[in-house]
Amino acid sequence: MSKIPYLRYRKPTARQAATRSGQLFALRRRALGWLCALPEAPDGFACDVLVNGHGNRADIAAFWSRRDRDGLLQPVRCIAVICALTRQECWAAGINGDSLMLELRDLRQKIIQMEADIRREEPQLKESTLFEEYADWNYARSGNAGYHEAVHHRHLLEGKLFNGTRSDRLLASGALDEVYVAVPEGTLLEGEGIGNCGLLEIPLAANEPVRLLRAPGACAKPSTPQRRLQLVQAIAMAGADYVRAGHGLSKTKAPKDRKSAKKRKK
Repeated sequence: MSKIPYLRYRKPTARQAATRSGQLFALRRRALGWLCALPEAPDGFACDVLVNGHGNRADIAAFWSRRDRDGLLQPVRCIAVICALTRQECWAAGINGDSLMLELRDLRQKIIQMEADIRREEPQLKESTLFEEYADWNYARSGNAGYHEAVHHRHLLEGKLFNGTRSDRLLASGALDEVYVAVPEGTLLEGEGIGNCGLLEIPLAANEPVRLLRAPGACAKPSTPQRRLQLVQAIAMAGADYVRAGHGLSKTKAPKDRKSAKKRKK
């Protein structure tokens, strides 16, 4: 297996930053196109959304609503999309991420194979379900010591790679039901990236569809109705910023009328 060379992060020049801005815009645009083309498109979305009010920004945030018993729309599903242009943006800064990511990818494949062995050798771990293909398995009760050791090692590797990253913080925000990472084609493989994040691959060719390489898992902190409502408000505020910028307006207060101010003083 050929290893990808480790590249040190360097602050981009002004020209590189301008190019990066254009690349990020294109990546967001393709991810938005994928979102809007879903069989059930979101009811609202915006870019550059502040999630949970703690500096955790999502490149894209969206929500779906349903009517409650009183006929009022309530958000029932909220997601965020993180756009990463390079592999280095997918893990914590200051580590040899390529080497650790390759080790993690191989370990994940090994665990998948071990779980298949457990299903065959320990059928009693299967929990009752109506449909066989949707059966849940309690791997934590397995007697396979090697499996538990591998899972522990995976947890340690994921901690080194992802603790404190934007995706890690968003998964623990309590405002989201799903988190996705969108990357250019060839940036990450299916078994790479933070495990509970969905993985979107953006093709280089504009006429090719966006590919979902991995479905998202559960967030570290389940969302609540209150947090969802907060996110919907944040989406509305981000949308207002976009409209304001598009119409040449600013957030500054309207200038005071000096004559009226002098009359009030008198």
